[in-house]
Amino acid sequence: PGVSEDSEEDEEKPVDIEEDKKPQTPVQDRLQVIWTRLKFPQSQRIDMAIKYSGAQCSDHIDKALKWWEKACEQVEQREGLLGVLQAFEQQASDPSRYFVKEHQSSSVKRLEEARKRDKLHRVRNTHSCVH
Repeated sequence: PGVSEDSEEDEEKPVDIEEDKKPQTPVQDRLQVIWTRLKFPQSQRIDMAIKYSGAQCSDHIDKALKWWEKACEQVEQREGLLGVLQAFEQQASDPSRYFVKEHQSSSVKRLEEARKRDKLHRVRNTHSCVH
């Protein structure tokens, strides 16, 4: 008695002010992901943890971690490209390719290889620069 239906609904469904905000990943978890992606040795992990746990870095830690995460992306892109280049060079250096019967002449095939090699090296050189 004396309680309106609206009051009952408010009590059943508590209002969560933070519900629309995306939860932040803890700094330690973000560091762990960075270390794993970049394959940091234990000594560098400790040095980095000490550096970023200092009072001077507390205001800048989020920005620093964003830069490290961006570096992870760049390193992984470069490593992927180097893997493609290595696989290409391994195939292109196989001497048995000269003895395969193909519809194209071997000189045309070698020119295609040279163009592909040049393209891969240009892309690699472009990605080697820090943006």
